[in-house]
Amino acid sequence: MYFVIIDLIVALANDNSKLLDPAKSKELLQYFLSEKGLKAGHLHKNIKDGILSMFSALSDSKRTFFTKNKDLTENLMHQMVGFMLAAKNLGKFDDNEVCLGFSSIRLFEILSENLPKKTIKPILGRIQEELFKSKDPKQLVAMYLIYSAIASGMQDILKTELPNLMKEQIAFGLNHENVQVKNAAIKAISYFSEFLLPNILEYTNVVIPSLVKAMDSSDIDLVEHSVFVLDVFTEYLEENQVKDYLPVLVPKIVVMVTHPKATYRVRRFSIDALCSLMNAGKGVFGPYLEQS
Repeated sequence: MYFVIIDLIVALANDNSKLLDPAKSKELLQYFLSEKGLKAGHLHKNIKDGILSMFSALSDSKRTFFTKNKDLTENLMHQMVGFMLAAKNLGKFDDNEVCLGFSSIRLFEILSENLPKKTIKPILGRIQEELFKSKDPKQLVAMYLIYSAIASGMQDILKTELPNLMKEQIAFGLNHENVQVKNAAIKAISYFSEFLLPNILEYTNVVIPSLVKAMDSSDIDLVEHSVFVLDVFTEYLEENQVKDYLPVLVPKIVVMVTHPKATYRVRRFSIDALCSLMNAGKGVFGPYLEQS
């Protein structure tokens, strides 16, 4: 019965039907956010996943449901964070299994793209501040994954906040002793490198040394991710921004490509990173071609 109701609401939302009356939006949101919906302990996760998908559809065609009920919108986002924190291995999800943590990250991305920024910015700000202040590793991971999710939809706002973000939250994560926290902070940088250009390139002196350090980790996931992000980040650098790092980066990456214990992903990402460095280095990369 639940799936029938959810599918009907999604269909009506996709058709932008007038049957979904904004005047009744509060009752609808309250029901699905209550102990009969997302808070219900007995409700199967597939149904809860369907409810999250329903909110996604509503945010696209019925934005007033959220803008007129900001308190319930904040309630929804807190429940999404709860699902993320309840995930067994936050940041590593099985594509073949329903994971409410992953669905919540995806919904953060969709809400950031669909809803007015003046509606969600204050809510996201409060949530991110709470997660950062906790200093709990799992909550920090959640914070960085949310930054990754909203990098596209909130890019103009994040660009203005980037100086403080890089100095506080990102720097804290990059220097954290917990591997999962560090990996999540690096993931945020990968999304920033895609959506917060050119502003993010001003922090080369923070990003590249942190990636180099992470590449020495014994954790293979962190190594793979660091090399991947190095490729993404250096793709748009200019020669003067990268030249001072080539003496360290090129030999290290060459070793990673040729190391007998390197994984396929490490080798592939390392080759891609070398290509990006070669393109960025242009006129000063010649001597390194001879060495490699």
